[in-house]
This record gives sequence, C-alpha cells and structure tokens, in this order.
Amino acid sequence: MSFNLLKADVDRVLKALAEVTEKPLVIEPDAAALVGCASPVDVRHEGKVTTQAAVKLVAEAVQPSGLVVVEGPTSLVVKKAPGAACPS
Repeated sequence: MSFNLLKADVDRVLKALAEVTEKPLVIEPDAAALVGCASPVDVRHEGKVTTQAAVKLVAEAVQPSGLVVVEGPTSLVVKKAPGAACPS
C-alpha cells in the first residue's frame, strides 16, 4: 500500500491510518484539543509501505503537535505528550 497525505489535517491523517490498519481510533480526551488545533502535516512515502511503517510515519508526523500515536493489539490510541498544549 502507499501512504501519501500532503498538508492534511491531523484528524484526517489519523482516520486514514485507522483505515489502513483496520483498527479503531481512540483519541484520549486530553489529546482531542491538540488534534483540533494542530497544524496540517505531510505524510509521504514513495512505493509500498507496511502497516507498521505507516504507524511510524504518522507518529513522527504528529509528534511536533504534541501527540503520541500508540498501536495496541486492538486499536490505535492517540495520547497527549507531557507538557503539550495548543499554540496560543
């Protein structure tokens, strides 16, 4: 599978990742505000990418927004990184 999203809202990127991994997306309440205020991100990978690589690409793309993506056995969990906040 290929995985390319350019200047995409973080919410859209997370939903696309959930579709690719076929796992439900769980956004923890304290991370939800960060998802809403995060700047658009680029996720780009040429050629085929594994599911695990897609998770890593998205996790790296949203990290500057203060979000942490964790792949569990049955779901993808989005958490707020310690000290992260929406820009004022």
